[in-house]
Amino acid sequence: MSKGKKLGILILAIVIVLAIVYIALSVFFTKHYFIGTVIGDIKCSGKSLEGLQETITRTIDEYKLTINEREGVTETLEGKSINLAPDFEANNDLQEILDNQNGFAWLFNTFRDNVYQADTVVTFDGVEEALASLDCADESKYKEPVDAHISDYDNGYSIVEEELGTTVDKEKLVKAVEGAVSNLSDTLDLDTAGVYVEPKLYSDSEELVSALETANKYAKAKVTYTFPGTDSVVLEGADVAALITIDGTDVTVDQDKVTEWLRGLSHDHNTIFSTREFTTTAGKTIEVSGGDYGWWMNNAKERELLTENIKNGETVEKEPEYYQRAAVYGDNDYGNTYVEVDLKNQHMYFYKSGSLVLESDCVTGNPNRGNGTPKGTYGITYKEREATLVGEDYETPVEYWMPFNGNIGLHDASWRNEFGGNIYKESGSHGCVNLPPSVAKQLYEVISKGDPVFVY
Repeated sequence: MSKGKKLGILILAIVIVLAIVYIALSVFFTKHYFIGTVIGDIKCSGKSLEGLQETITRTIDEYKLTINEREGVTETLEGKSINLAPDFEANNDLQEILDNQNGFAWLFNTFRDNVYQADTVVTFDGVEEALASLDCADESKYKEPVDAHISDYDNGYSIVEEELGTTVDKEKLVKAVEGAVSNLSDTLDLDTAGVYVEPKLYSDSEELVSALETANKYAKAKVTYTFPGTDSVVLEGADVAALITIDGTDVTVDQDKVTEWLRGLSHDHNTIFSTREFTTTAGKTIEVSGGDYGWWMNNAKERELLTENIKNGETVEKEPEYYQRAAVYGDNDYGNTYVEVDLKNQHMYFYKSGSLVLESDCVTGNPNRGNGTPKGTYGITYKEREATLVGEDYETPVEYWMPFNGNIGLHDASWRNEFGGNIYKESGSHGCVNLPPSVAKQLYEVISKGDPVFVY
């Protein structure tokens, strides 16, 4: 026999043997699961249905579920604690998976994963009760999650990382355990299963990072309030931070805190309604109380401006906003230009830049009729020519009107022939300071809006 014929016979024999083997394996895999078959978490390679059921039964007898928890804690749930038992009659999934295999395609299925899910082939009960004995279900041992948040101020703000904690959602925990037991899984990782109650904010949250930037921008503001003649007040750093409220990712300039801070600032620098030491023309030093003269900060307007200064992170030097200004800063806020009205001696003086430039007898309000001119320190509200003074029982035109306390002011009284003395006790005014027309004219020409008026 030639070598060619021998080789042909050998190849034919090999092909026949391989065919027989392939057919034999094809028949085998009509009753056995393909290599690489996994149902749930059960490896079924080469097993028959009966063999798989036996494997499942043995697994159930020794079954323990290892539960991996946070902080390195591991606990075990035993199958017997939940009455774990096989139940092959409850569904046909195992048989159907086998029936749907094409045995002659075993070779092609050998090189791929054959993973299936099947309805549970086990029964169990009392999972929630069994978990009650484990730490993962013991609320007294839980550590609550803590959101990532912006730190307290310390030369700036930073993000404090979240704390995951160990608190679980009981309903999710029970479902995760039931799912693992149904698949006869060996282990259950609670993090992977997503049963933990998670923080609502993480350190890499865009909203939190943006809030941090906002807070640090606000805290960089430096506002210097100037009060000439006295020390400036600087608002910066921790003092600015004290006006900022941070709630999660909400960063605000707290209007109540700003109001309170400005209240303190104005308390230290307002002089309106204060009692002043005043040296009269006669050389006597007295205290004059009452009246609305003095520095008076406009806290409402300044609150708006200061809030914007902080929000913009500005460095700015400025005076505060005022409803009303006095002549100068300091204890002697009235300066050296003022009107002096001596009620006892019924005399008016006007000082300009420290020099007495005008004086005159006058007639003030009648105290016996309840119209006495109120004592105190006031400011000239405005000046007006040819005004008409109107009251309950009078309507009087005047040439020179210089009010300083509501409807009370300095003006000419052309109807009077005399001034000074005790006239005011019998026929005094309704509260105004009556002056001779020529004196009123002179005073009108040299006095200015805002000039202080001392009445004592």
